[in-house]
Amino acid sequence: MSCVVAVVAFVGVLAAVTASPAGAQGDPEPTAAQRCFEHHKFGEQPVDVAKTADNQTVLAQVSWGYHESIGCFLTLDETALAALQAAPPPPDLPTAETEDSRRCFEHHQFGQRPVDVAKTADKQTVLARLSWGYHDSIGCYLTLDNHSLNTLRTAADTPVTTTTRTTISAGGFHSCGIRDDGTAVCWGAKRLGQSDAPTGVFTAISAGYHHSCGIRQDGTAVCWGWNPDGRADAPEGVFTAISTGDEHSCGIKDDGTVACWGNNDKGRADAPEGVYAPPGVFTAISVSDADFCGIKDDGTAVCWSLYWLDAMDAPEGVFTAISTGDSHSCGIRDDGTAACWGHYDYLNRISAVRLVPEGVFTAISAGKRFSCGIRQDGTAVCWGDSFYGQLDAPTGVFTAISVGSSHSCGLKDNGTAICWGNNDYGACSVPPRVRLAV
Repeated sequence: MSCVVAVVAFVGVLAAVTASPAGAQGDPEPTAAQRCFEHHKFGEQPVDVAKTADNQTVLAQVSWGYHESIGCFLTLDETALAALQAAPPPPDLPTAETEDSRRCFEHHQFGQRPVDVAKTADKQTVLARLSWGYHDSIGCYLTLDNHSLNTLRTAADTPVTTTTRTTISAGGFHSCGIRDDGTAVCWGAKRLGQSDAPTGVFTAISAGYHHSCGIRQDGTAVCWGWNPDGRADAPEGVFTAISTGDEHSCGIKDDGTVACWGNNDKGRADAPEGVYAPPGVFTAISVSDADFCGIKDDGTAVCWSLYWLDAMDAPEGVFTAISTGDSHSCGIRDDGTAACWGHYDYLNRISAVRLVPEGVFTAISAGKRFSCGIRQDGTAVCWGDSFYGQLDAPTGVFTAISVGSSHSCGLKDNGTAICWGNNDYGACSVPPRVRLAV
């Protein structure tokens, strides 16, 4: 059922600049940095505004942007902005002008008071401000406020946890994705709240049947939607991967162990100590209604099921990707070939869902009685049963794909999302002007 993110800095207006007259026909338009440097006499190249305590490593830079309606403005680099958005908001930020800011304002004509250079994704809370400093040996210089500086230094000293990035996911009758600013968006069925994505910046998302889950930028998991049995009560901890099934969800914590929550019928939420879930360190996890599969740290695939014994028979080999559908699963080996196993045919016949096309694959997703994948050239292909046109993958170059109950969604290389198959409740109706993180 289940299958950083670029973020946009918001900054305050620093100074309005009269647009330069157009040059001779054929002359290139000046860049924002060139245009603003001409007026403010600094910033022709990105400007360092934060460094580590030993002054050896740059933690943040600002660059000029320009818009006809507001003139010049400074933007904080995306890496620094992401770190600030992942941290708690500051208790307070400087607001008053200083002797240094007055001195530097006279020369550069901006920044007499501290300037906003970072906000939360919803643009409601200021996260960082920029102010002038002055030293006799170097003159004027720009620096972030102390709270932001300490936040960036702490982030630089914290080991990075790699999250399995999923930016689009098709569920039961709804779908979800992560926009290019890191915020989550869902569309389709919403009566039980499964499409009411919370605010915040996300690195992974998974749509189930009546609920959805995601991983925030700080690694914490959050779920929303129908919650009769705790399926939307994500446990505490830092997660690197997440997968949402029909009545439960599972994730991989930063130590590689598996945690599951929700309906615990037959021990489905008892990973990894339960009867059905094997112990060990995992790098990937995927769950459906009654089937579970994962990839261990040695690349081997392992599956466990509540009902279908042959759904547990993962083939040998080293796997790089895995996906669990309805009584069958699929994976990609380290040579790029794909394999599917399990059954759907109740007459014990080999199902069409196991007849994987030849070729080298970069992504794969298993759903209900059908599966889809992305070939090495970026084209999408689907196989299995087609009652609603869910095998009719559109043309184009894809970077991600996800299969739900009776529809599929994919992410093209230009950030546009497209879905096909059963459009009941609008599961295939991607909202207009939505661009997802590639």
